[in-house]
Amino acid sequence: MTMNSVSHQKIIWLMISSAVGWGLWWIPVRALTSLGMSEVWAGVLPIFAAALGMIALLKWQNLNPLNLDAAAKYGGLLFGIAISFYGVALALTDVVRAALFFYLAPIWALLIETIWLRVRLSWHGPVGAAICLLGILILFEFQVALDQLNLGDIMATLSGLAFSIGSTCIFSGHRRLRNQNRHIRITSIMLISGAFCGTAMLFLFNEPIGSVDDIGWGILIVLTTGILLLAPISFIMQIGAERLLPATLALLYTGEIATSVVTAAIFLPYERFGWPEGIGALLIAGAGLAQLFRPQNEEV
Repeated sequence: MTMNSVSHQKIIWLMISSAVGWGLWWIPVRALTSLGMSEVWAGVLPIFAAALGMIALLKWQNLNPLNLDAAAKYGGLLFGIAISFYGVALALTDVVRAALFFYLAPIWALLIETIWLRVRLSWHGPVGAAICLLGILILFEFQVALDQLNLGDIMATLSGLAFSIGSTCIFSGHRRLRNQNRHIRITSIMLISGAFCGTAMLFLFNEPIGSVDDIGWGILIVLTTGILLLAPISFIMQIGAERLLPATLALLYTGEIATSVVTAAIFLPYERFGWPEGIGALLIAGAGLAQLFRPQNEEV
C-alpha cells in the first residue's frame, strides 16, 4: 500500500481503526500484570515482540531501515519514545487518565504545525485544542495542581508530546523523499527505538520482572500483542502521518479514548470512572470533530 493509492476518506477510516487498536492495548498490559509481571515490564515486553517481528520482516524483504530521509528517522525515533512511554503509563496510572493525558497531543501538534510547518491557523485547530483543555479541566474537576499528577500521568503527557513532534517530522519529510517501502522502514525504526527506550526504562526503574504465575500464557500474550496488534497499528499510523497534518492526525486518534473508556468501564470496575472522567473523555474525543471539517487541501 503506497500513500498515493489511499484516498483521503480511506485514510480517515484507517486512522480510526488504528485508534481503536491503541485503545485496546491496555487489556494485554493489565493481563500481564494480573499474572504477576511488574508494571514496567508489562508495558515494554510487547514492544520488544513487535520490534522482533519488524526485524524479521526487514530481513525477509531485504530492506535497510536507515535508507530514509533524516526527518523520517527522527519521526520514527520519536514515535518509538512515545509508544514506550505510553505503554508504561498504561500500567502506572488509570487507563482513562493515561489516554486523556496523552491526548493533550492535539494542542502540542497545533502549536508545532503552526510554527514549524507555517500552516495557516484556522478555527478548526483552536476549537479542537480548547475542547481538549476543557476536557482535562473537567477530569480534575477544575482543581488542577501538580501534587495531583502521578508518574503515569507525566509519562502519558510526554508520550503525546513525542507523538506530535514525530508526526510533524514524518509529514514534513515525505514531501522531499517518497519511498515505496517508507512505511515499513519508519515502523521498524519506531518499534526498534521503542524497544531500546523500554530497555532504558527497565534500568531506570530497576524493577524486577516479577513472579509470573503462568509463563507460557504470559509469553503468548506478549507475542500476540506485539506482532498482531502493535506492529499493524503502528504501520497504519505511518500512512496517516505522511498525509495528514499533525493536529488532524492527533485529533483523529482521540477515538482511542472512547475505546479505552468503554472497555475500562466494562473490565475494570474498580478503577474510578465517574462523571468527570466520562464528560472529559467525551469532550476530548469530540474535539476530533472540528478537525474532520478541516479543508482537505491542507493535506497532501
